[in-house]
Amino acid sequence: MQFLGSACQKVINDVKGVIKNLEVFMSQTKREQVVSHLRYVRQELREMHQGVLDDGLLPEPGEIRGVMAQMEALYELLEGKSKSKTKIESA
Repeated sequence: MQFLGSACQKVINDVKGVIKNLEVFMSQTKREQVVSHLRYVRQELREMHQGVLDDGLLPEPGEIRGVMAQMEALYELLEGKSKSKTKIESA
């Protein structure tokens, strides 16, 4: 269980880092949307982590899949921005 708790904490910290390091060229509105969404994901992960620590219970598979889907969608959004930036820089 200790390993799972530390793994959850690492993911929470990684999400926090992403919030701080959003792409500079992203529009203010889009940045606010991404930050808001990442904060929601981070809160969900905190709740899962707290459940592991307090009760020793693993989150439901559906909960994990939901958070993973949200993170994947955000990754694709950010990756799309990075690809656009790379194309602009190479031009």
